[in-house]
Amino acid sequence: MRVHSFPSVYIMIIISLGLAGLMVAFIFISIGYTAGGETFIVNNNGDEVDSTPGNCICATSGGVCTLRAAIQEANACSGAQTITFSGPMVISPNSELPAIIGGYTVIDGSSQWVLSGDVWTPGVVLSGFSLSGSENGLVINASHCEVYGIQVVNFPGNGIYISGTAYKNQIGGEGTNQRNVISNNGDNGVRIYSVNATDNVISSNYVGTNSKGLYAAIGNDHHGVSVWYGKDNVITGNLIADNGWSGVAMDNVTNGKISNNRIGMDIKNDSAPNGYYGVHIANGAAPRVSDNRIAFNKRGILVEGGSRAYINGNDIYSNNATSLSNPNGGGVLITGSDSYATLYQNTILDNAALYGGGVAVEDSAEALLDFNTIQENESVRYDTGGLGGGGIYVESATITATSNTIISNTAVGPTGSSYGYPDGGGVYLFDAGDSQIIGNQIRGNHVTGNAGGGGGIMIFRGGNIWIKNNVIYGNNVNTMSTAGSGIDVNTTLGTTKVNIEANRIEENSTIYGGAVATYESDYVTVTNNLIINNHDPGLYLENTGTYIQSNFNTIAMNSGSGIYLKNANLYLYNTLVISNNGYGLEATGGWGLTSTRNDVWGNSLGHSNIGAIFYLNTDPLFYNPGEGEFALHPASPCLDVGDYSHPQTTSYNGVIRPVGAGYDLGAYEMPLPSWLPVIMR
Repeated sequence: MRVHSFPSVYIMIIISLGLAGLMVAFIFISIGYTAGGETFIVNNNGDEVDSTPGNCICATSGGVCTLRAAIQEANACSGAQTITFSGPMVISPNSELPAIIGGYTVIDGSSQWVLSGDVWTPGVVLSGFSLSGSENGLVINASHCEVYGIQVVNFPGNGIYISGTAYKNQIGGEGTNQRNVISNNGDNGVRIYSVNATDNVISSNYVGTNSKGLYAAIGNDHHGVSVWYGKDNVITGNLIADNGWSGVAMDNVTNGKISNNRIGMDIKNDSAPNGYYGVHIANGAAPRVSDNRIAFNKRGILVEGGSRAYINGNDIYSNNATSLSNPNGGGVLITGSDSYATLYQNTILDNAALYGGGVAVEDSAEALLDFNTIQENESVRYDTGGLGGGGIYVESATITATSNTIISNTAVGPTGSSYGYPDGGGVYLFDAGDSQIIGNQIRGNHVTGNAGGGGGIMIFRGGNIWIKNNVIYGNNVNTMSTAGSGIDVNTTLGTTKVNIEANRIEENSTIYGGAVATYESDYVTVTNNLIINNHDPGLYLENTGTYIQSNFNTIAMNSGSGIYLKNANLYLYNTLVISNNGYGLEATGGWGLTSTRNDVWGNSLGHSNIGAIFYLNTDPLFYNPGEGEFALHPASPCLDVGDYSHPQTTSYNGVIRPVGAGYDLGAYEMPLPSWLPVIMR
């Protein structure tokens, strides 16, 4: 059936031959019309073929229009074609429908929705229930085609398969009743597979749920949406749940986009997890993953195989990787040589893994984490074996983490055995390459279990590590091992160089250790830090090598000794060790101390237990230490008296050193009062 058609034109020609007689010849010329713009209305749910493909009339031998016949006519007729439906119907083809090869073909079921309970759902259902091979639901090998407002279900292959030179096709949309439901198919819900597949858009569909958007154990067997090759393909605004592998997979894709989807939940935001990953990026793909809600999967996002991903503005929560063969990275895992990801302004919340409950970066990968909130994630294992990195875990990889909020994450180890070693409640760097942890809020993270350390940050071997300008506050290590409640460093006396600079390390606690602890380490430099009000020694060294340096730190009002050496060596320069609840400096076992231009004063048990002599033993005159303000008063005896042989260019408060006649002791370099001439400092 065709809504508007133009029949063949018949031209009659009359020829007169002489006066003696008249010959009239009727010559009929039939001209077939194929101008395009037809609308074919499917009025029968059968599977018969079109009787005359190419005449632009959808009609079987029985005079009805089936979906198969309509596609045949759309392929044979030139121009844009639209296929609609006369009413709700279930169409069950006996074999795969012909591929759509005519560009600008629209299949539109949006006018035939039905009320199911109190929810409107697509009334046109394309079902492969009777098929048993590898048949797909709809195959599109053309461009500028559109599919709206139907259900594509129960096919042994893909629900919708886009291949060949297929660009600018649209599957679903934001308009009234344009959503498709694509579920219970034996392969992928939607598959895009072609190097020439570009700028296709999969929008606003339910992929893996029932027609109401609810979990019904009818997810597609493989991925919800799978994109192989191509460029600039977009997956946006979809509900993608309960699929056997991943919600969305992109492989070998250039500049793809995955945005504004809900992945792993139903329409009520209840758990409807995909079998493995919310989003899987592999084989050199380079998509942008933005503004999605990704939850309840075994992993939120996996980036591997040399892929490069930009991941921003997502809510990634309640994913749990502990049952995977690689159980690391519950929220996000970046793994493998040449894999790289930027994570920007994501919320990564309440995920779990063996290592890296929130984020894991491993196996020579690289990552930049910037302005993310990484909160209440767990690195968890209840049997024997190691684990760590409740918030972030980095192993044999490189990371730059700047301006993140890393809060209330936990490394949970087994109890009652000598195994477990949960490390790094907030961040765990294990054999990391040259990495930087800069300008983060690292607060309220925990390590619990039999043994472990690094409530805020744990560093175990690696390259050159910079821990700078962070606030490391209120972290806790509830183990009996030697542990740094704020920062724990164990380089096994290797060549790892750790620089701990200009951090505020406050209100951290551990059973045994210090706010900053180094164990079996060398080449650790602690500079320009405020180490204050911790519930343990401020700086703890055990079994260290010969080059551990404290320079320009303020170590004050900690509940243990300011500095504790146990079979350790320390170079102590330009540091304030003030009003701690033990000794200023306490040492046991074999120890070595080189001390220059320090002020050690007001500690409960005295300056030291080893008779060490310090440059000053006087009140440094902090502004207001009771309120956490440890800047120096203009009358402080610690101004301008620092040791020039151990220079620093900056200070905790960002002032370039030195100001005035010399370096100021402690973390702060005090600027000159603006109302006084320089000579009157």
